Amino acid sequence: MRVDIVGRLLGDFFLEAKVAIADISLYYGLDLSDYPEDMTLEMLVYQQLGETPALGESFHWQGLTWVVARVCDWQVRVVGLKLPAH
Repeated sequence: MRVDIVGRLLGDFFLEAKVAIADISLYYGLDLSDYPEDMTLEMLVYQQLGETPALGESFHWQGLTWVVARVCDWQVRVVGLKLPAH
C-alpha cells in the first residue's frame, strides 16, 4: 500500500478556493449562520490567516482542518480539507 504523505499533509480532499462555502456546507455540516452567502473558501482563508497565506499553512474551523494546498501569484487557488483522525 502506497501512502501519499504529501497529500495527507495538505489535506484529504482538495477544493477550489473560488467555491462558495455555502455550496459545500451540507457536505461537511458547516454552520454558516454568521457568514455571508457569497463567501468563498478563498475569503475564509484570508479571514483566518491574513493577506499572504503560504503553502501548507492551516487553521481549524468548525471542527475541520483547512490547509492552503496551492498558491499561485500570491493567491490561494486550492484548499485542502483534513478530516479528523479517529
